[in-house]
Amino acid sequence: MNKPDSLAFFKVAKNSLPKLIIVFLILTTNKIFAENSLQLSGEIQVNIAEDHNFGIQSKDYTLIVDKTNSFRLFFNEEPSNIKSGQFAMIRGSWVNHQVLGEGILVNELIVSSASYFENTIQATTRKVLVIVVNFSDTSASCSDTDAANLMWNNTNSIANWFSEASFGSTNFPSDTNADSSPDAINVTIGSTMGTSCNYNSWANSADTLAESAGYDLSQYDHRVYILPETAPCDWAGLGTLGCGSYCRAWTLYCNLADVLAHEIGHNLDLNHAGVDVDNDGSTEDEYGDTSCVMGYGGVGYRHFNSVHKVDLGWIPSERIQVAST
Repeated sequence: MNKPDSLAFFKVAKNSLPKLIIVFLILTTNKIFAENSLQLSGEIQVNIAEDHNFGIQSKDYTLIVDKTNSFRLFFNEEPSNIKSGQFAMIRGSWVNHQVLGEGILVNELIVSSASYFENTIQATTRKVLVIVVNFSDTSASCSDTDAANLMWNNTNSIANWFSEASFGSTNFPSDTNADSSPDAINVTIGSTMGTSCNYNSWANSADTLAESAGYDLSQYDHRVYILPETAPCDWAGLGTLGCGSYCRAWTLYCNLADVLAHEIGHNLDLNHAGVDVDNDGSTEDEYGDTSCVMGYGGVGYRHFNSVHKVDLGWIPSERIQVAST
């Protein structure tokens, strides 16, 4: 990651940035308005990373405009009410944090209420490209054929599961580009994987390789990346919360279909299926509703719970009865 031109570089001690929230930006503008300061704008994507082993999530944000300018953002307080697809402007200063690395400490965030791109998450047809990502020193544990089977061809494929769970309302066609083959591709990034979880950078490189192979990425709502299981990431899967111009989902596993279905659920703007045991408004277990695929992953297919189905418009209003005490 390169810092913006003409921007002075300085270090911030670990203790001076408490409880930082990480955000990634890809810029539309890059204007220096004061010494050591930036004004930046772009489209927001909200990412949720999963650690099912410990039942915790981490959230970061991405502003997507192009592939060449990518910057981490640090916040002292987590921004609220932000949705993927919204347009935002930030003002802040470049920092080199001793622990978290280079990025921009945000002083001001202005978010448009309108979506920068229109992508209706309740659309009946969701177009997806699955990219199996390899590196010069490490390969994913599945082929593009395996990926196509996972997404479409198997009897218990993700596409069939979504069709069943949505009562036929949401479908994932297998051949958007009409080349008579499922939309899955195997690519190799011409560098080593490294020791950092650079999932956005890897996705950008994979996108470029897919375009070089003839895929028109503008045709697809979802881009799914299957990474090597040995990737240096502390999550099993990660997905953008909602869609802007497109959504992204990442997984390290070819054999955990419910993990990928969970991440695509985030793409459809769903949060986790947690439990509030004593009904005090506080969630005791972020993934505790194991009846729903938005709960813990790696335990097999389950439907979405009824609340999520209502959120997605899969249950018509005339079939909903509100219980009262």
